[in-house]
Amino acid sequence: KLLETSGSLVWGKDDSTLYFMTMDEQHRPYRLYQRKDWKSDQATDTLLKEELDDMFWAHVYKSLDGKFIFFETASKETSEVFFLPTDKETTTTEMQCVAPRRNKVLYEVEHGHGNWWIWTNVDGSPNMKL
Repeated sequence: KLLETSGSLVWGKDDSTLYFMTMDEQHRPYRLYQRKDWKSDQATDTLLKEELDDMFWAHVYKSLDGKFIFFETASKETSEVFFLPTDKETTTTEMQCVAPRRNKVLYEVEHGHGNWWIWTNVDGSPNMKL
């Protein structure tokens, strides 16, 4: 069965779990799904996150070390990021928020080598700061 995706997809911890985005009527990526056992005829899709504000676009990515799946949603001046540990993808679908959405605050998140990296424009930084 073909997936109707935005073109944004990532593998989970191994090749049994797939994460993919779908688009709304305006072709805006807005829903993140987790597909387990994607190779079988009994594949199941679970909606993990949904961005309903049409000013925001969303995408999915995996951390540098492969330990987290991220759902990032952002407008031109505001962003919000959620994460799911890949070692818990078989037991939970609850994504945790890094920092709640705040007007005119942008941030990006990455994880690697046992460290979290967060870039932000908070405190009026004209360029993103670490």
